[in-house]
Amino acid sequence: MDTTFRFSSAQQITEEFIEKLRSFYKDVPISITVQEDFQIPEWQKEVVLKRQQHIKNHPQSLVDFDEMMLTLEQEVRK
Repeated sequence: MDTTFRFSSAQQITEEFIEKLRSFYKDVPISITVQEDFQIPEWQKEVVLKRQQHIKNHPQSLVDFDEMMLTLEQEVRK
């Protein structure tokens, strides 16, 4: 069973509520989800999809992170 508590802002969450939550759900795992009011712009979604397609079509273009960091460190030391 899921129990949902809804608040219009975090300011409404009181210490008293937190203490009651702790005592009632003492040994039960809980999860807190925050609903954010922002949308990912369409242009950004398109860029990500384009990059994913490029990676799918050209997997050899990927660079190992450790190798890339080593190369960058070497360039900085010059």
